[in-house]
Amino acid sequence: MRTTINQIRAGQFSLIDLDNLLAELENMGRSQRLYFYLLLNF
Repeated sequence: MRTTINQIRAGQFSLIDLDNLLAELENMGRSQRLYFYLLLNF
């Protein structure tokens, strides 16, 4: 997940495995999704 966050921050969208990212987000609990959101925005 950390790699994906770094790729998003760097604008390297072509490197992101969207299917894997969506699967991970679907399996996360609410607090994990909040943590992911906060990492993206700070």
